[in-house]
Amino acid sequence: MIIDKTLVKLMRKGDETAFTLCYQTLSPFIYSVAFRICGRAAIAEEIMQDSFIQAFGNLKQLKKDSLFIPWIKRIAFNYTVTYLRRDKNNFSADEAHLDTLFTADFDESFIQQNQLEFLMSHLSKDTKLIIWLFIVEGYSHREIAELTNKTESYSKSIVSRSLSKLRDIDKGADYAL
Repeated sequence: MIIDKTLVKLMRKGDETAFTLCYQTLSPFIYSVAFRICGRAAIAEEIMQDSFIQAFGNLKQLKKDSLFIPWIKRIAFNYTVTYLRRDKNNFSADEAHLDTLFTADFDESFIQQNQLEFLMSHLSKDTKLIIWLFIVEGYSHREIAELTNKTESYSKSIVSRSLSKLRDIDKGADYAL
């Protein structure tokens, strides 16, 4: 199901079924993105819920109904950035998460399915956000700079250094297994 103009118009009129359908359609995506960046299920759930509350409560601010998905994604990214700024002191990978990675049954399918999570666990939360926005979401360095209040060159530098680091980690992981 694609969130189309008709569904957004119904939400603007307060149609609860439209709200429910929108939430059911987009919440797994919003949650997944928030979780991959912040690495904490409870925080990702909170970011997702807060994003929908803000989006649904401020539909009148949306200028074009066809832009609902980019708009709610931007809201979710803003909440994620806010969380990262508040949680600045906890940049290390979550030890419980790493323990589950190292004690899991590493058969070939598990490694392939979790390679992104494994590599991303080696990056700080701010770096994860920039890498995710650039590679997965396709944001430009200018857009990332605006979102994170950094410069374009900072974004470019983070992407370059992080990809180099991830290549080294990926090579090391191949040898270790």
